[in-house]
Amino acid sequence: PIGAVAGQRMRTRAGTFRVLPSPGHVVFMRYTGEDGRRDVGDGAIVRVAGEVTAPGALCDVLALLGQTGWRGELVVQNGDAARSVFFDQGNVVGALTNVEDERIGSVLYRFGMADTERRDRIVEQAKAGRRFGEVALELGYLTREQIYSAISKQIEEIVFATLTIGDGTFFFL
Repeated sequence: PIGAVAGQRMRTRAGTFRVLPSPGHVVFMRYTGEDGRRDVGDGAIVRVAGEVTAPGALCDVLALLGQTGWRGELVVQNGDAARSVFFDQGNVVGALTNVEDERIGSVLYRFGMADTERRDRIVEQAKAGRRFGEVALELGYLTREQIYSAISKQIEEIVFATLTIGDGTFFFL
């Protein structure tokens, strides 16, 4: 790898990789383990991948995934932000993010479902490995219906934020 960033990214990916056929200006590698062949333990198959070069460009990718009815995970990265949107039969069924403003506590606060004191108390207890919703339910801050509503809003927030990315990469696994 050339450069500090490339070196850092490669260090986090231990193991054997195979260079896949690609255009001359692209290097596409896949983890293959020591045997050099794709096995079940090598991770999900990449069905679609590419660069994001303008906000809204991922609208076409989401439309494709909805039309094909595929099941899998759309991983979108820009800078340090990473988002995953999960599909089943073309429908969005879940989402993950590492962006703080899209975390469930921030969504609850933004939509007026929890004040900062309650949110911070739930987050503190959830750091011990417990789920955010379980803690909120146990403390009596939210009902099950409110938690489900918040999760739905969080998924929407993640998907909408994904659509606005103007520079990054995406992979459908």
